[in-house]
Amino acid sequence: MKCEWRGGDTTVQIGLWEYEKAPTANASFTNLLMLCPGEEIEPIGISKRSAYCGRKVAPACNLIANQGVFHIDVIWTAPAGTDEKSCRSRASTLGGEVSRLLG
Repeated sequence: MKCEWRGGDTTVQIGLWEYEKAPTANASFTNLLMLCPGEEIEPIGISKRSAYCGRKVAPACNLIANQGVFHIDVIWTAPAGTDEKSCRSRASTLGGEVSRLLG
């Protein structure tokens, strides 16, 4: 499932994949982490693993998370001039809420 919201000059996309088995979801997370390239961070929400992925188009940040059989992908495209720390903070907050909703 993929959803997208736009407001002014900010766009947010959330992707959610459900795998049949948790090891497959974890393998997908590991593969994406290598492809991004990414840096693993403290897990957001109630996820098991989380990471920021490098984005080629700035200012945008991409957060991925693994939670059991679920893979969460949040892409926050911020207004020009937004610093990366602020962008990442927003992506993490939204990703954490999605994680908690999945329970």
